[in-house]
Amino acid sequence: MISVHACPLAKLGGRDSGGMNVYVRELARELGSRGIEVDVFTRWREPGDPRVQQLGPNARVIHVESGPIRYIPKSEVYARIGEFTEKVVAFIEREGRTYDAIHSHYWLSALVARDLAERYGLPVVQMFHTLGLVRAEVMDEDTDGEMETRIGIERQAVKDSDGNAFFMDVTFDTQDRITYVVLTTLLKGPPGDKKLIDASSMHQICGRAGRPQFDTRGYVYALAHEDDVKIARWQEKYDQIPENTKDPGLLAAKKKIKKKMQEGGR
Repeated sequence: MISVHACPLAKLGGRDSGGMNVYVRELARELGSRGIEVDVFTRWREPGDPRVQQLGPNARVIHVESGPIRYIPKSEVYARIGEFTEKVVAFIEREGRTYDAIHSHYWLSALVARDLAERYGLPVVQMFHTLGLVRAEVMDEDTDGEMETRIGIERQAVKDSDGNAFFMDVTFDTQDRITYVVLTTLLKGPPGDKKLIDASSMHQICGRAGRPQFDTRGYVYALAHEDDVKIARWQEKYDQIPENTKDPGLLAAKKKIKKKMQEGGR
C-alpha cells in the first residue's frame, strides 16, 4: 500500500492529516485481521517514529526517509518522488519481500505505484480520495500550485491502473455537486463485542462530506455489519406477523425468528 504524504499513524487534525489517514489505517488493519499481509509505505515526517511500526496483526507502516524528517509541503514531496521510490525499492530488496498487488492512495502515490508496477509486474488499484479536476471546479484559485500537474497525473493513473476507486461521485454538468463518503467499517466485531469507529475518526471522515462552496448538504453512507443486516431483516419478518395471532404455524415462526435475533446472526 502506498500513501506517500499521509501517514496512517499521524495525529489527526495536523497538516495533511485527516480522513485519508483514517481510511488507510483502518483498511490496512481490516485486511490484516483477515490474514492478508499489508505494508503501508509513507514518507517519514515524525522524528520520534520508528522506521517500521506495527499497525495490527499482519499490517505495518514503513516510514521512508525522503527529504527532511518533518512536515514539508506537497510541492516538495512531489519533487522528491523519485527519491521516495528508490528508498521503497531498496527496502523491498533488502527485506526480500514479494507482493501480490499495489494499492495506491492519492495522486502523489500514483507516480510511485506506476514505477513499482513496471519493476515488479504487479497490478495496481488506485484510490482517489479527492480529484484535482473537482477541486479546480470548486475552488476559485490554485492554492497549492499543483492543479495542472496533478490533473495530468490523475488522468494517466486512471488509464494505467488495473482498478480505480473513488470516494466521490460528482456531476459536472449541473450545480448539484455532492460528495459521497463511504465508510467500510462503522461497526465491526462479533455479536456482543462490536466496536465503534472512534468519534475523532468519524469527525475527520464525515467532515469531508459535502462541499460548502456548492452543496447545501452532504451524505455519509455506512456499510452495516452483516449480522446487523440479518437481524434487521428478521425484525421486519417478525413485525409482519399479527401480534394477536393464534395460528400455530405463525406462532412457531415468531418463536424461531425471535431466537435467531437473540443469537445475533450466529
